[in-house]
Amino acid sequence: ATGISNCLDGATGKPRWSVNILEDNETKNALHGVCGSPLVFGDYVVVCPTGKEGSSLAAYDRRDGRRLWAHGAGEASYSSPLLADVAGVRLILYYNQRGIAAHDPLTGEDLWSYPWSNSEKVVCSQPVVLPGESGGVLLTIEVQTETDSADEPAE
Repeated sequence: ATGISNCLDGATGKPRWSVNILEDNETKNALHGVCGSPLVFGDYVVVCPTGKEGSSLAAYDRRDGRRLWAHGAGEASYSSPLLADVAGVRLILYYNQRGIAAHDPLTGEDLWSYPWSNSEKVVCSQPVVLPGESGGVLLTIEVQTETDSADEPAE
């Protein structure tokens, strides 16, 4: 929640490196804190440093904690970055307060985005890549209506 990312030795539990991803990406903490889980693939550790006046995604070298790239806009919500193949293209998908954004995994470059949010700008779900070659991605959000109640399901 504080923005401090630690890499620990799996055998001993001793620290290998530590980075305050908020300070390192010149951003501020969100009201809910930093809550996205890190995405680890190859030598990359991709984290979500909130995007509040700074980058929304950043990648670090898993061996030494050196920042490799920082990109993206849109404040964080509760989603975590996801490595996925969409229509034959490898992407990092990240669902932030504005909607979904796709990034190049190796450079962080913004590739595309699609606005999809609710009035509260709270996204508590992960994108789901649909099977097949069509490149479909399912996005869900909760939308409250005046008729929602504990006794009746929303339509």
